[in-house]
Amino acid sequence: MGSNPGPGQRNVTQAQYDQIVAGHLKELWGNYGPLDEIWFDGGYPPSLAGQLRLLFQQLQPHVVAF
Repeated sequence: MGSNPGPGQRNVTQAQYDQIVAGHLKELWGNYGPLDEIWFDGGYPPSLAGQLRLLFQQLQPHVVAF
């Protein structure tokens, strides 16, 4: 991948990406009822681990995550 984004794309830092992902997950996990299972197909960046743990505890404490 080059450093020039394509049409409709933006370059973002890892911290910005993590913030975007956490915001989306907070919306999904917090506004649509309890979930039984959450699956991260392909994993997630290690930099998100702490934020994900916190969101699980706050929003979906009984969920099973893979």
